[in-house]
Amino acid sequence: MKHLLAGSIFLLLLCTNIKANRNVNDLNSIDYIALNTPQYATSSIESLVIYGQSNTQSELELTRFYFVWLAQNIIYDTLEFETSKRSIDKQSYDSVFQNRKAICRGYADLLTYLCQKSGIDARTISGYTKTIGQKADLTEVHAWNAIKIQGKWQLFDVTWASNYFERCGKLDYRFDDCFLQSPAVFTKRHFPFDPIWQLSNKIVTPDAFINEKSENATVDYFSDYTKILEEEALLLSLEQNIISFERAVNFLPEEKRLYSILNYYKSEKAYYLFEKANQLLQRFRNQKDIDIQHWSNQDFKEIIENAEEAKILFGKALQLYETMSLIVQNEDIELIKSNKESISQNNQLTEKLIEHLQNLDFEINKTPLAGINKRN
Repeated sequence: MKHLLAGSIFLLLLCTNIKANRNVNDLNSIDYIALNTPQYATSSIESLVIYGQSNTQSELELTRFYFVWLAQNIIYDTLEFETSKRSIDKQSYDSVFQNRKAICRGYADLLTYLCQKSGIDARTISGYTKTIGQKADLTEVHAWNAIKIQGKWQLFDVTWASNYFERCGKLDYRFDDCFLQSPAVFTKRHFPFDPIWQLSNKIVTPDAFINEKSENATVDYFSDYTKILEEEALLLSLEQNIISFERAVNFLPEEKRLYSILNYYKSEKAYYLFEKANQLLQRFRNQKDIDIQHWSNQDFKEIIENAEEAKILFGKALQLYETMSLIVQNEDIELIKSNKESISQNNQLTEKLIEHLQNLDFEINKTPLAGINKRN
């Protein structure tokens, strides 16, 4: 089955005397460790994680270590930013780590991956940005991070920290400006597509952010955003992304790029369901009736249950394609149609297979197989 890509989708030890002599609450000491990370500790993502964990004592310190190391060692890829067709592969966390170059998505995804690999909940957030006193540039999509530190979500922009010296002409507070800002301050320059990442029940409106309006700038939007995020944290990453971009589409329906991203994640889920269903069918895909006749009644029960579950999964995959927006490129419309037909054919074959197995079991055992419970 072809995989739909409906749009570009915009992470060993230091000398013990350094660790022992520093103040745990002093992030400047973490900056020193990050800025002087030895080369052997940066040979792989795994070695960097081990080094960071070995020289920090809290989630805050470890996040600071990753943040400063990235800002100092990953160069902003100006040529990639200026190209008309950017490479998704170049912004993958492993490519960014290996090549030491990135644009915003690469910075954010690598920071997300480093945190997650260390057991810290982190997400990459997309949206608009602007500098103080200027209107937002709606043609560009920026990426930053939300990271859950000691039970509370916080906001970070490592991309901006990486070129802070160039923007300000000084090194003082180079990293603090974009590290652990309050949501109220952060949202003055960052506007997430998914409003929940404003991290407030009362959110800034798109009009207020884009047009620098102070009157009626915020509206009540969530009853309890923290509870919503807690519930979504229990879901798989793919499910989280679908929910997030569905919320974004409802919040910013005029931003057509969001439909493409949402369709991408839906196609990812549809493909996952398709593959899972095929795996359930794999056991008897190449079986001959003469071999099946030697199966026990328990074999028939198990396999028909698997086929029933596969049928449900094919159905869910088909529903995902049915809900996809048609605001996509023409070639993607054809691919959606092709994939829907493929799933439908597999669904029909599965139905026939279930019927065949049930009839075959009846002929062998002279009694119908009763009470096969469908899995939800």
